[in-house]
Amino acid sequence: MIPLWGQSIPMENTDKPGFRLAQADHVAHEQCPALVLHLARDVTRERLISWLKREAHRDFEHRIKRFTSALGFGPSSWQLSSAQSRWGSCNSKAVIRLN
Repeated sequence: MIPLWGQSIPMENTDKPGFRLAQADHVAHEQCPALVLHLARDVTRERLISWLKREAHRDFEHRIKRFTSALGFGPSSWQLSSAQSRWGSCNSKAVIRLN
């Protein structure tokens, strides 16, 4: 299981290369739609982390644009971090760092 978008997503190994998120009717948990992450058997931890960071970047980019539009102001820039104890921060130059 891997936490993703507020859900616990099951991971399944496949013989196909790369990563793929798919709906999975056979997965028994209560979130809808049920998703499963299919990943190649030879995927390394580093490649999985890199993929998760790309997914996070796309998701955060979308959310930042939505909130910037709704609020009428936004960050000067933003970055992903790998902080161990913070969800995020914003400095005096309006740079946001999200973990």
